[in-house]
Amino acid sequence: VLSRSQRKLSVSATAKSSFQGKLQNRFTHVLPVTSSSTKVIWDDSLTADINYLWLRDNCQCTECKHPHTGQKLFDITRVPLDLQPQAIDMINEGDHVRIVWANDQHESIYDSKWLRINGGHFFINVPNADSKIRSRPEEIEWNQQSISENAPIMSYDAVKSSDVNLCKWISLIHRYGVAVIKGTPTEKGFVLDMANKIAYVKETSYGKSFDVVVEPKLDSHLAFSARGLDHHTDMNYRENSPGLQMLHCLKNDNQNVGNPGGRTFFVDGLHVVNWLKANHPAAFYTLCSIEVKFELKSDTFTYSQAVPIICLDKNGNFSEIHVNNRTMGPIQAPKETINPFYSAYNLLMQKIRDPALQYTLNLQPGDLVAFNNRRVLHGRSAFNSNKISRHLVGCYVDYDEMLSKLDILSAKNALSK
Repeated sequence: VLSRSQRKLSVSATAKSSFQGKLQNRFTHVLPVTSSSTKVIWDDSLTADINYLWLRDNCQCTECKHPHTGQKLFDITRVPLDLQPQAIDMINEGDHVRIVWANDQHESIYDSKWLRINGGHFFINVPNADSKIRSRPEEIEWNQQSISENAPIMSYDAVKSSDVNLCKWISLIHRYGVAVIKGTPTEKGFVLDMANKIAYVKETSYGKSFDVVVEPKLDSHLAFSARGLDHHTDMNYRENSPGLQMLHCLKNDNQNVGNPGGRTFFVDGLHVVNWLKANHPAAFYTLCSIEVKFELKSDTFTYSQAVPIICLDKNGNFSEIHVNNRTMGPIQAPKETINPFYSAYNLLMQKIRDPALQYTLNLQPGDLVAFNNRRVLHGRSAFNSNKISRHLVGCYVDYDEMLSKLDILSAKNALSK
């Protein structure tokens, strides 16, 4: 067990080395204001009133938090609820706040940047947008024109060249909900290799990967046919629908066919939902509140899940969209809500089908597209399988795994600058 002085030195040294040479907002004042909280003020006037129990629960020293795994070693339920500091001061020229706790004289040190990132719910004022700490790129709504003017496309040579460029590509996926790599190897297992560069492959009832080819079977999934597929999100019938989907084109010989079909298209669900909320708020809240049953059955599995078409996060912001006419079951809701539901659903689908929102790709061998399955709807135009041979290979990755990779690469790139 480290001594108090060793803990202080360890935390301070780590914090200093992590941000050495980087601009960060420092503390200017730390003022105990109530029996349960202290006020901290940064040099841009951002102010927060931070709870003592929350601070003690989140001590970052190596006695309270494992230095390698980041897991907590300290249990907040073992301290009194009326916990008080014995001493509070600023150290390291305002880069850190130090607290010595009265109950056991334990010393905690908090980095100014860490408190801004994790203590936002304690903010009393937010001076300006520049004060906000963003560790990830902001999501951008798009329509056909805006995304075509700034297409989220990178070459495979660029992506594979460095972690910086891999981070750029993952950032494009998060920012736009869809991004493309061109010039990849046309090998069947490549999509799994690419997925593993981001995180772990999410295995489903279709296996680690699946082939999107025409199967001449009566009971084949409609995706494995030449039919057109309307705008949809995948696997809404599962407890958690996959977050990230990848599709890798191995073959598509439609270049010499007039009006060939078989094109892949995308629509930004974030844009559509925000439009619906602004222009038809009653329809928006209807689709947020009525659960829809999605289901899929075969000889080997039966899946069913009820979820609203529009899902919001705890702050009331867009989180997920669930749309798939092929797997949507009978609406099971109070009878007086049925007509409002269908009216709202109709408005949503009319907007989704607006050609001005559609980003269309004629995927060619070596193209790989990755997209957020809970944000971006995708589909395919019908094609003649007697004239066109088309083969895609797909897989899924949990979205939080991708975000973890993005955070790690972003931090690594920031430290190397």
